[in-house]
Amino acid sequence: MLDNKYFTFWTLYETKSFTKTAEKLFITQPAVSQQIKALQSELKMDLVTYSHSRLSFTSQGVELANLIRRIDIQTQQRIREIAAPGQPKSLSFGSTLSMNEVLEPQFIESISNDYAKINCKVANTEAILKDISAGELEFGLVEGNFDRHNFDSLLLGQDQFVGVCAADHPFHNQTVTIDECLANRLLVREPGSGSRFIFENWLNGQNHHLDDFFKVIAVGDIRTLQQLLNNNQGISFMYQSAINSLPKQFNLKTFKLVGFDITHDLNIVYLPNSPKISEVERFANLIRPILSNQTKA
Repeated sequence: MLDNKYFTFWTLYETKSFTKTAEKLFITQPAVSQQIKALQSELKMDLVTYSHSRLSFTSQGVELANLIRRIDIQTQQRIREIAAPGQPKSLSFGSTLSMNEVLEPQFIESISNDYAKINCKVANTEAILKDISAGELEFGLVEGNFDRHNFDSLLLGQDQFVGVCAADHPFHNQTVTIDECLANRLLVREPGSGSRFIFENWLNGQNHHLDDFFKVIAVGDIRTLQQLLNNNQGISFMYQSAINSLPKQFNLKTFKLVGFDITHDLNIVYLPNSPKISEVERFANLIRPILSNQTKA
């Protein structure tokens, strides 16, 4: 178990203030300073720095803070398991909207007999990573980018990012330029979405932005976005799997955009040194064949 100096440092990292840390831990501010100095001396490394009386953290300090948080989360999870031996297992995980469309209900059906309670939170990549870091979710199924210093992952598959339109849109089965796209109404996901992040990054590489489109409509629900596309309300860019998993009443088609060739990794993401790595590996093996069927062009 970590001693109090580590948790004092973690609290300081959270609050970014010696005064707030002292208040939160019900100790004096000099006691906080003393513990931080003692920790730095013990580890023989600088964890905090000051610039114009402003507190900041060294790269080693940031890494240590993340490590302390992971150890605390994993310790609490293990203690709960030890305190209730033989109790029916529960599972909490997250899935991005795009991944959720592809995987449910097949994945949950494949594990439903193994758990008394299953909680799947559907949110964007940013929200899922935040909840994994906080210990609220055990892992996440994401297609967005993540910090590989703070998370471990297993590759589930790859998915092609494609242009999408209605069957009666002029772009259907055509190859178009970015200028032709800009003259159209663009349908995108909300900020924080992995698929939106990917498309915006590509646009920036072309010296363009979302505001360059004739009109932009941001939609938080992927099924609503797909319905708008089906009704010929604009164009969009999404994963091939998101098209393959659509109900039969949808009739969306793809188009090619010059210079746009993006294949993105789909991952199962979890905290490093997770005590449930064997379970995560089993989940990955269950998910891979499901994704393989859904990502075929």
